[in-house]
Amino acid sequence: QPYVEPLSAQPSEQQEPEPPLSEKAEIIQSDGTSPRPTTVDLSIFGRSVSLNPRLILFVIPILWATFNPIMRFLYTLDEPPESSVFNSIRLLFSTMCFIPVFVNEFLASSPPKASSGASDASSAAAAGGGGSPLWLLGGIELGLWIFLGNVMQIFALEFDSASRAAFLIQLQTVIVPVISAAAGVEKIRASTAISSLVSVMGVLVLSLEKPAGGAVMSSLQGDALCLLSALFQSVFVLRLGKYAGRVKPALLVGSKITVQLFFSCCWIAFDVYSKHLTPGESFGSFVKGDAHDLVVIWGVVAWMGFVISALASWLQTMGQRCVPASETAVMFAMQPVWATAMAVVLLGESIGPKSILGGSMIVGATILGSLQGKEKK
Repeated sequence: QPYVEPLSAQPSEQQEPEPPLSEKAEIIQSDGTSPRPTTVDLSIFGRSVSLNPRLILFVIPILWATFNPIMRFLYTLDEPPESSVFNSIRLLFSTMCFIPVFVNEFLASSPPKASSGASDASSAAAAGGGGSPLWLLGGIELGLWIFLGNVMQIFALEFDSASRAAFLIQLQTVIVPVISAAAGVEKIRASTAISSLVSVMGVLVLSLEKPAGGAVMSSLQGDALCLLSALFQSVFVLRLGKYAGRVKPALLVGSKITVQLFFSCCWIAFDVYSKHLTPGESFGSFVKGDAHDLVVIWGVVAWMGFVISALASWLQTMGQRCVPASETAVMFAMQPVWATAMAVVLLGESIGPKSILGGSMIVGATILGSLQGKEKK
């Protein structure tokens, strides 16, 4: 950890109201026993507002739950958009939200003050300013993990129903503490081991449910993509916990989304080359076709770009400054329930008995996993 040692030598950091940028931050992330900020302080239109971080993290899965039903709905259109182009445009919208953040950071850091001491420079560097690459390195790493997770999820929704995919991807609630234990960050607890076993059994039961169209192999392919998505998103949650307390949230989220946009543009280039697409074929769904479809597509792009990608990502980063990664994953346990309810109402999807049983086992396992947080206390 190249950024921990210099900061730990600064006793003045302990006087700051923000989380200490020292080895203490690493201890907080690993065992959750050190004091954490109990509220998230925001400035809205010049007024200071204090919010409960767990309330913030509770809202996030509701926002995320709209992703699967919306993507499944897009695939039902006569001319669904190219996945790579759709993903890039929504990320472009998200990146636009953080342009003022980058401009402000550039203006604040470009004229260095001669009177600033070494401790101030180190503090600014750790927070993402002063020319430090920490926020950029964090954005590159986090952007890669979440990009891979999102791509696997988008591909999976071509084969799996929105509700089925939601339950499978929610396995990250169990994967996060397991990876933490394997990396030596946390010890594997009895509740974690049992919840992992129950989750695997739930996946097996869920896979026994025959898809509506009878395309068993396609469904298995979708299930495999969902599991990969869960793995990538689990790594993202863990690594976000390491950066969230040491980097300015807006800078970290903005750089992450910008990196996602870069990879998504590379995806477009690959599609154009491999599928021999013309620009008109790639972007055709966004500029021509039925007026109703155009309104739906652009509305979905705006919702996913501004709300799911930008707002939810920023809220998650703010919340994880106060809540450990394992507890954060458990708080997301209700996401498949919300997604299933939306899929039934909006798409008319039917839920079979095996899907209900398997999904209930997965949700039950995530709730059981929450007992590890109580064991620590």
